[in-house]
Amino acid sequence: MKIGVVFGGNSVEHDISIITGTIIMNKLRELHEVIPLYLNKNNELFTSKNFFEIDNFKKEKGKRTDFVHGGIKKEHLDHVMICVHGKDLEDGNIKAVLDFYQIPNSGVNLIASAVCQDKIFFKDVLKSKGFLVPEYFEITKGVWFNNYQAVLEQIEIAYPIVVKPSTLGSSIGINISKNKRELIEHISLAFKYDSSVILEEFLEKEEFEIAVMGNGDEAILSEVKKIDADFFSFKDKYENKYRGSKLSQDQKLEELVKKAYFSLRLNGVVRFDCFKVGEQYYINEVNTIPGNLSRNLWNLSDEEFFNNLFKYSHKKEIITSFKSSFLYNSKFYKNK
Repeated sequence: MKIGVVFGGNSVEHDISIITGTIIMNKLRELHEVIPLYLNKNNELFTSKNFFEIDNFKKEKGKRTDFVHGGIKKEHLDHVMICVHGKDLEDGNIKAVLDFYQIPNSGVNLIASAVCQDKIFFKDVLKSKGFLVPEYFEITKGVWFNNYQAVLEQIEIAYPIVVKPSTLGSSIGINISKNKRELIEHISLAFKYDSSVILEEFLEKEEFEIAVMGNGDEAILSEVKKIDADFFSFKDKYENKYRGSKLSQDQKLEELVKKAYFSLRLNGVVRFDCFKVGEQYYINEVNTIPGNLSRNLWNLSDEEFFNNLFKYSHKKEIITSFKSSFLYNSKFYKNK
């Protein structure tokens, strides 16, 4: 098969996306013909056979191209792996473009992607479906800068408080506030990245990652990774190459995330970030395009991993048109 891999884009997670894209491309090229599809910071699409190596982005721009029906200009694609990260990319926008041009792809459906990208909407939905989530509080930019003192009086979460931009990932803009002075500083900083901010209670917990792959009918689960850190920062993830503790199994957690996967109407591969407090499990976040597509969590060969992802990405046949004689019988049409 001829597989496109799209990565990059106008996002603060642009560089992380390049890492994900190059890793996935180099794994896939052992199995299929791979076409690199790089989005620059203006969301312009380029392709080059030299984009398999990260260092080449410093010296080569590539050839300009665009998505068209069934692929890119002058090139049919059997499938596109979506490896973009961050706001306005991971929220379903790229998935929607590929679906519009009828290009088979690995993306999570548009609505689920958008809900999971916004931490506030995501927690609202999960809470309404009976799942445990950490206590949270929403602040919008206009309200905060209009009267931040009034907002502070409404916050009932005890310190320390976790401060996050609502739609970012990779731990960018996230801080833990131990007092009011830090809280004001951290909220103002988070608003440099987003128009809404979520405050969350800081739980004394065990933290786990687990990936799920499937569609609306079935799903398979990866192994579980325990995160041995109270706060998993951007530096921990990408500069210190933190990997957490050994992979394990946890039946209760597996049942929980599988139920949530179907409740959120997810598809493709996603990663759940979960907390355990005592004997209770909380779902903290779902990443719909996880770094490296969470390949490291799966006890599968590369061929098995990608074949499963292709299988679950295959769209079910549904009726997309309806034959009608309305236009031809209408007075409007006849008058024309």
